[in-house]
Amino acid sequence: MSFFGRRKRRARENYYKTMFNIEIEKLKEIEFKNDKSEYRSEKIILFRNCSEKDISNFICEKTGVEEIELKLKHRRKSRKAKAVYVVFLTQFSGKSQKEICKTLENITQSNVSMLCKYGVELIIKDKFYKSMLDELVDLNAQKTA
Repeated sequence: MSFFGRRKRRARENYYKTMFNIEIEKLKEIEFKNDKSEYRSEKIILFRNCSEKDISNFICEKTGVEEIELKLKHRRKSRKAKAVYVVFLTQFSGKSQKEICKTLENITQSNVSMLCKYGVELIIKDKFYKSMLDELVDLNAQKTA
């Protein structure tokens, strides 16, 4: 503050005037020019309105797994289907992990978390599950349109 004056009050006044002038100059520099462009958000909003039944039917149809197997414990055959089911329940039906535990019944929250992680890895690595995701997104978009 000593740079702006010897007395506190005068130094503060000079500091305020300097900062206020700088801000006005910056605002003039920043002022937007009309660049004749238009912003369009092409984002597609996924509505979380799919029911558990719709998602389970979709997964059972695509993977060939019985619906009861999605709720059975210790079924290696249906692990991938169950993992994708958990991911889809989270994304398309807006279920929390606690609600998914109630849906699948005999399962803990930590297992739901592990299944979700495994399901995401499957979708990223395997084209079959990636295509399932794309198809469900398309179905969801058709429902809302």
